[in-house]
Amino acid sequence: MPRPTRCGAGSCPPRRPGGKIYIIPITEPITLVLKGQEGNHPEFVFTFEAKRNDRQGHRQGRRYPLTHHVVRYYWEALRLGKRWHDVRHTFGTRLYGISKDIHLVQRAMNHSNVATTMKYVHTNREDVREAMEKLPFRKVNGPSANEHSQDKFGQTCERGNSPAKTKWCGREDSNLHGSPR
Repeated sequence: MPRPTRCGAGSCPPRRPGGKIYIIPITEPITLVLKGQEGNHPEFVFTFEAKRNDRQGHRQGRRYPLTHHVVRYYWEALRLGKRWHDVRHTFGTRLYGISKDIHLVQRAMNHSNVATTMKYVHTNREDVREAMEKLPFRKVNGPSANEHSQDKFGQTCERGNSPAKTKWCGREDSNLHGSPR
C-alpha cells in the first residue's frame, strides 16, 4: 500500500508511478477540500464509503481509497463525452490563459519538457486576435478605424478590419520567425 501523503506548508508531495515525487502547490479551495476529507481514513486522503457488500470485498459502511478504476467508473457514468485526461488539457489551457507563462504551466503540470506542455495548451482565434490587438501601431492621420501608421523604419503600415488590409509592421523585415532574410 502507498504511504500516506504528508501535506503541509502549502504543498503536497505525492508519488507518481515509478516512485517520482513532485510538489503540488495547495491553494485555498484545495485546502478546504482536503480538510473536508480529514479523519475519514487513517492512510488515504480521498475515500468512499461502501453502500453495500460487493464482489470486490468492500463491506457496507467501511471506507476505501478511491482507485483509478472507481474514479473511471463514475466518470464514465456521467456521460460527458470527455476523457478524464481532457481535464489536464483544460487545466493547462486555462492556467496559460491567465499566466501567459508556458514555463509556469510546465511546472504546474510536472512536465520535464516544455514541448509536452505545449501539447496541452490550446489557443483559439480570439486568443490570436487579442494578442494581435496588442501589437504597437502609431497613428499618422486621424483616429479612423482604418488607420495608417509608420513604424520606426518609416514604413507605412495599414491596419483595418479585414485581414487583406492588415500588414505586418514594426520590424526591420517581415520575416515572422525572427531570423534575418
